[in-house]
Amino acid sequence: MTLPENLFDPRHYEGTRRDVRDAITLPPWCYASETFYRREFDRIFMKTWNFVGHAGRIPNPGDFSCIEYAGIGVVLVRDRDGIPRAYANTCRHRGMTLLEGTGNCRAIKCGYHGWVYGLDGALTGAPEMDLTPGFDKAQWGLRAIKLETMGQYMFVNFDPASAPLAEYLGDLPRVLVPYALDKQVLVRRTEYDVACNWKVYVENFMDYYHTPTVHRNSLASGNLSVYHRNPPAVERGTGEYMSLTVKHQGTAALLAGVE
Repeated sequence: MTLPENLFDPRHYEGTRRDVRDAITLPPWCYASETFYRREFDRIFMKTWNFVGHAGRIPNPGDFSCIEYAGIGVVLVRDRDGIPRAYANTCRHRGMTLLEGTGNCRAIKCGYHGWVYGLDGALTGAPEMDLTPGFDKAQWGLRAIKLETMGQYMFVNFDPASAPLAEYLGDLPRVLVPYALDKQVLVRRTEYDVACNWKVYVENFMDYYHTPTVHRNSLASGNLSVYHRNPPAVERGTGEYMSLTVKHQGTAALLAGVE
């Protein structure tokens, strides 16, 4: 693939900023270029708030769930006070992975040299390290990752200097008030390992054009021709988000009834 000389010249992306009815997709290199991905990594994944799931995946004190985000191992854990926290899933001594999968623990112990961390991330045990001059356990706790919630939904930010989640979201929590996010509970989780660039997955999710064929027995069981006559309206709130809305007859999201 031939890349342009100035990969990030805004002129390459003018077509994506047109009205939704006339816009085109990103250039091919945006999905395959390592240089483009590194820019995404630095500007998006490492600098903004990223959704990591419903707080119900760690419902009780001591519950943990390990994830990998943009190649970084993260452990989500609920501390003894019931507060959800996020840490880099690596021991501060030799970088060993601390936890895998999901479970419950009273403390986090490294399987290599036996360093022990509390659920608050503090280093509580380091065998024989008291013999090392100047060693201070208080300086070697787990690397904390900022975690804040909107209702029951958890977001992490790898940038310690980032603005609070509330500022980032703007008026989105108010817009979502009718959905009572604080009262929603997690009843089931399904994971998919999708071998594609993350943008392809997001774009497909936003694409209603395939609905009448792929989802003709569920989402498209009603009349969805309105999507073609009146494309979704793109709206921006005061926060870092966009919404696509469209009016239609009935409830398009209801699955076909099963007797």
